[in-house]
Amino acid sequence: MNFAYLKHKYHESFIVDPSDLGNPTLTKIYKRVSGRLKIMPFLYLVPISVMVIVGISLVFGLSVVKIATLLQNGI
Repeated sequence: MNFAYLKHKYHESFIVDPSDLGNPTLTKIYKRVSGRLKIMPFLYLVPISVMVIVGISLVFGLSVVKIATLLQNGI
């Protein structure tokens, strides 16, 4: 292997094709969401996870504790 071949392979490894989901609307949404998640993921993930936890507790009530205990210890 010579240096030119290695240099070509090195540059080739950094070429990333653009993300295309086939549908222009989905591609636009994907690029917008992934761009924001790359910059500050916790700004979006923490509030979403808190809302999911509150929603689960509102739906299942106190049985969430029983479900969590079953999942941890088994039946």
